[in-house]
Amino acid sequence: MQDGDYKTCPACGCSLRAKRYAKHMASQHSPEAEKSKALLRAKMLEKLERQKIEGEKIVKCSVCGISIKAKSLVRHNVKAHPMGNNYYSTRKTFSLPVGRCSVCGCPAIPGDNLCSTHSKQ
Repeated sequence: MQDGDYKTCPACGCSLRAKRYAKHMASQHSPEAEKSKALLRAKMLEKLERQKIEGEKIVKCSVCGISIKAKSLVRHNVKAHPMGNNYYSTRKTFSLPVGRCSVCGCPAIPGDNLCSTHSKQ
């Protein structure tokens, strides 16, 4: 195609075929399109605000019972309960029999009542 077959939109700067220019202007830059974009933007901002508020709520860990922000629960489960206690996992994994630490309740070293953090002390 030649350079004359393309046109640049003055509103958004995109390059498009000349025969698509009228449809682009109608669907992207008409008053109806701008109103639709504004409504969509408002809905997205409202959803983000709602997610932020819900992420700040305090919840209890189902494994160890500590209180933690909802947005931090996944990271907590991965770090504090790495032996298959992550309830987001959908498949069964093989795990060795492990006891619980008598100090913090984390998985303990077999034959010992302390986790790797407390056995060093």
